[in-house]
Amino acid sequence: MAAAVHARLASSAQAFLTLAISRGHEQLGRRGNPSTVPASTFVHDGSAFPAALVGRVSSARTVHYLVDIYENGCRRLAGEFATNLGECLRQLSEAFGLDEGTQERQWRDTLTTAYKRDYARAVRDMSDRILDEVRSA
Repeated sequence: MAAAVHARLASSAQAFLTLAISRGHEQLGRRGNPSTVPASTFVHDGSAFPAALVGRVSSARTVHYLVDIYENGCRRLAGEFATNLGECLRQLSEAFGLDEGTQERQWRDTLTTAYKRDYARAVRDMSDRILDEVRSA
């Protein structure tokens, strides 16, 4: 599901970039690339998952193991989302002229918000899948 969302975002960004380039922005790419997006941009509520395990898993060791899997998954997702958002923002910055800073900031904010929302959804989906496996065990 996250892959489909990323594909839609990438497609929209590509269409936007193509339009900007076709309009002949002579100042494209003069600003340099934005800084790398840190994985810490993407945060999750780490307390919900362990609480969901209570009553479903009898062993504290198993709970610890499952929480580790969940936390590692969240870190990996955050890294992937940060990398993808950074690339998208880099391409976006190339599409705006030097005099279009306000519009660029609005697009950056919109894309960042969308990526954060999609990250939260991906974390929920991962949590649900792990809990489904616990229920079926």
